[in-house]
Amino acid sequence: MELLDGLNLEQLVRREGPVPDGRTLLILRQVCESLREAHTMGLIHRDIKPANIMLCDRGGAVDTIKVLDFGMVRDRSRRSSGPRNALAGTPAYMAPECFADPAGVDARVDVFAVGAVGFYLLTGTVLLEADNLSELQRILKTDLSQSASDRIHIAATDSNRSISAGLSHLISQCVASDRENRFASVSDVLEEISKCQPCFGWDCESARVWWQRSADLTPDTRNQTDADTDTAADNPCKLDETQDFTVAEEGTNPSPKTID
Repeated sequence: MELLDGLNLEQLVRREGPVPDGRTLLILRQVCESLREAHTMGLIHRDIKPANIMLCDRGGAVDTIKVLDFGMVRDRSRRSSGPRNALAGTPAYMAPECFADPAGVDARVDVFAVGAVGFYLLTGTVLLEADNLSELQRILKTDLSQSASDRIHIAATDSNRSISAGLSHLISQCVASDRENRFASVSDVLEEISKCQPCFGWDCESARVWWQRSADLTPDTRNQTDADTDTAADNPCKLDETQDFTVAEEGTNPSPKTID
C-alpha cells in the first residue's frame, strides 16, 4: 500500500478549525475528480467522509488529496448478492435515499456526501448531527438545503469571516433531500466549482507556507495529537463512524443498529 504523508480532513478541522473557502474549493475539486474516475468505471464509493479523505504532501506537491477506503464500493455493473435492505456506510454522511431504498442508490449519494464534507470543512460541524438513528431519520425529513445554507451563513457571521456565496449554494444543492434536486453527477459539481470565486484565496504558496508551519508534526506526533484531541473533543454527532445495519422489516423489533 502507498505510504501517505499527511492527515485526514477530520484531523485537519479538529486541529485548525474551519477551513477557508479557497482551500475548501481546492479540496472538493480533487475529491470530485477522484470520484469521477470511480463513477466512470461504474463504482459508487458510498462512504465519503472527512476521515476517508487524506490531505497529503507528495514529494513537495502539497495539498494533494487522496480518497481512501473503497471497501464499501458498489459496482453498478454487477447485481448485488446481499439483502435488499442491507445498509453500510457512515450515517452522518449518508443521503436520505440510502435509508429509504438501499438497493436503488446511484452516484448521487456520493454527491450528497461531497456536500456534507464541504459543509464540515466550512463550519467545523457535521451537517447531520444526531445522537441516534431515530433522531437522524427526523433530520433527514427536513429541508437540508436550506438548513445547510442557513448554518453556513451563521458560521461565517459568528466567526467574522467571508464565505463564497457560490460555494455555499453549491453545497446546498449537493445536500438536497430529494436527489432529483441535486447535481446529476460529480462532473456537474466540478463545473460549478470552476465558477466559484472564493473570498479567501488559496494558492500553491499558501499551501507551501501552511505545510512548512506544520512540518514539525511527524506522523507519530500527529497520531498522538489526534488521540489527545479525540479524548478532549466534545463531538455532538454520534453517528460519524462507519456502520453496518439493516432497515427494519415491518413488524420486527429494531436493534440498536437498525433503522425504524
